[in-house]
Amino acid sequence: MEISIKNHLTHSDVFADSAFPLSVLRRTPQAPFPSHTHDFSELVIVYGGKGIHFTDDEEYSVSSGDVFVIQGSRAHGYRQLEDLMLINIIYDDINLPFPKEDLLDLKGYHALFTWEPRLRHEHNFQSRLRLSHRDLAEALKQAELMEKETELKLDGYRFICLALFMQLCGFLSRHYDTSKVPQMKDLSRISGVLSFLEQNTDRFVSISEITEFSAMSESTVLRLFNKTTGFSPIEYHSRLRIQKVCHLLSTTSKTITEIAFDTGYGDSNYLSRQFKKIMGMAPRDYR
Repeated sequence: MEISIKNHLTHSDVFADSAFPLSVLRRTPQAPFPSHTHDFSELVIVYGGKGIHFTDDEEYSVSSGDVFVIQGSRAHGYRQLEDLMLINIIYDDINLPFPKEDLLDLKGYHALFTWEPRLRHEHNFQSRLRLSHRDLAEALKQAELMEKETELKLDGYRFICLALFMQLCGFLSRHYDTSKVPQMKDLSRISGVLSFLEQNTDRFVSISEITEFSAMSESTVLRLFNKTTGFSPIEYHSRLRIQKVCHLLSTTSKTITEIAFDTGYGDSNYLSRQFKKIMGMAPRDYR
């Protein structure tokens, strides 16, 4: 697939099937590409050459074996390329029918797909995934099967392509989780806590419960969590719960009392106080 160079790429530029926002784009080699944004995410697998991947305020050298995720809202591009070869797996994380529940149990999934892109600047790209030659060959094999499915579009190709994508995500997540790189180890360890908190937005979670779940001391959890998110675990969890409240206020007709019970607050007055503390307004005003 070839796409024209624009400052902003939309779904229609990259997804031949509008009902299935998953596509594979191979660059052999990648041409210099100016800064641009897009409405989707990219899983980038570099399998040859080298070059510079840049954003508005930073740049990083990339070479064979590097695997990283680009979240579309941030402008980026490529330059100073020397036979850089890569496969981009382009996907819409929101609209793709992608059952992520089991993947969230993989610490490496949350680290690779969510937190490494957000903390790339702080970690100076040291938290990226880097595959060995053997593991790179396996990742390429899975990506190439996806590429073939999206090109041929035989009966059932959406199902098979999605299954291959999930398999690749699991494969890469496991490798991220077993890395010995310090930045990656920290990110992977705390990602398990992040997943745990995301899966328990219907109740209060104590710091002792978090330390028991993570098998880390309270001081270690607090240090890694603040380093990763800028919040304490309790503060971060409170924001997740309020995000869920916002979603329920926007998408349901439930009363605020019902929503308070659904999110573990139990009392609408208590929910309203916590909501205003974080959102700066009352739940009714938000609705």
